[in-house]
Amino acid sequence: MPIVAVFDTNVPLSGLLSLGPPFHCLEMARTGRVKGRACPPILGEFADVLHRKLALESDRMTECLAYLLSFLSLVPITGAALGGRRRGIQRQRETDYQKSLRLPDDPAH
Repeated sequence: MPIVAVFDTNVPLSGLLSLGPPFHCLEMARTGRVKGRACPPILGEFADVLHRKLALESDRMTECLAYLLSFLSLVPITGAALGGRRRGIQRQRETDYQKSLRLPDDPAH
């Protein structure tokens, strides 16, 4: 059974900026050695960081996201994964990128 790896924001960010371990994790997903997964909020946060910290323009962010989505599968976050009733977790205001990355069956959609 293949290994499934769920990537948080830092793995694609670091993997696209350097040739360290995060790069190798992305390479393993890109080449099919592991099944790479990410969720829409994580990719939204990734796009937000690209814009805020690296000042990437919209078209470059779109290219980065398209590259990642060429080998990462999107998985939804269920209510159980969020702690049921979100137990005091405040939802941050969604960026346009986060909204565009929501899955069609996402309850927040």
